[in-house]
This record gives sequence, structure tokens and C-alpha cells, in this order.
Amino acid sequence: MSCENCTEMLPINRCFTTLDMGTYSQSSTNVEVYFRNLATDKLHRMKLTTGLSGEMDLTPVNPFMPNTTYRVWVTTSPTDSFEDMVSWTLPDGITSVTCILIKMESIEFNGDDRVSDANVGLVAA
Repeated sequence: MSCENCTEMLPINRCFTTLDMGTYSQSSTNVEVYFRNLATDKLHRMKLTTGLSGEMDLTPVNPFMPNTTYRVWVTTSPTDSFEDMVSWTLPDGITSVTCILIKMESIEFNGDDRVSDANVGLVAA
């Protein structure tokens, strides 16, 4: 993977059930979203098909490690290399990125750490 600077995102709850990643430029396209744990270097891959407007909504199988930052990028599927990053637009509808950094946090609400939805959001400047 290149040493490219990734856009830093606001932290999100690690136990989300759906994550709005934003939109890809093409609808009904098979993509793969990669999450590299920066502490352990472990790589997670999630496959999805973009929606009719190119939306990319992820539903993870396993929760992420708490208080850990992940480098996240997207490739089209199938691809020759998991490093063939493509750009996408964040949920703000303006910012185009090829990789992001997200910190997964443990956040409890009345003793429950499950959250139904989470959005990728930019760190406030």
C-alpha cells in the first residue's frame, strides 16, 4: 500500500450494525471495503454491492476492536490487488477520498453498546 495520507474521521462506536461510508461513482457495482487495524496490522475485508445511487452501507459480521484506529479503503471487485484503491464521496456529499482513518470506540448507552447506524464524518477543523 502506498504511503498516502488518509483523511481522518470522527470516532464511531465499534458496535454499529450499519455504517454509511458514502457513495461510489457507479451504481450496482461490486466493491470491497478494507479495514486495516493499525495496532495489529490485521486486515478485514467486507464485500458489498453499491446501491442505485452508488451508496455504500456496510453491515459488519464482527465488532471491531475498541479504541483502535483503522485505515479504510475501497477497491472494485474483482481486482488484481487489494491495494488498487478507488475514490468515493463521504456522506457529506462533497469530500472525495481514497482512504480514511477511523477510530472505533466503545460507547455505551444505558449499558448497551449496540448502535444501529453510524456515519463516516470528518474531523472538525
